[in-house]
Amino acid sequence: ESGRSLGSADEPQSLALNLTVLPRWVKVVPPQFYTPSLRRRIEAVVTLWSAVSILWAMWQLYRNLPLLHELLAPFVRVLNRYLDALLSRLNAALHQVTEVWHSYLR
Repeated sequence: ESGRSLGSADEPQSLALNLTVLPRWVKVVPPQFYTPSLRRRIEAVVTLWSAVSILWAMWQLYRNLPLLHELLAPFVRVLNRYLDALLSRLNAALHQVTEVWHSYLR
């Protein structure tokens, strides 16, 4: 193991093939830390960041383009109504949980 680099000629061909699909920065991370579960978590964070970025861009277009604002306004009002109802139910549920914890901590 001493002195061998990743993807060297004395390693199995399958390992060299698998290393070609990994990002370049993996060489910096110790192998015991870069596990498949960490890779899935990184993928989830990147996916979430992408989704938030797309939603933010759409919101900016909605706010700044009058034509798009007029076209989507009815949908936004309906979505806002449902979101308000959902948040009020969530608020009531969290209020009950808070009361239970408050009585428990007394």
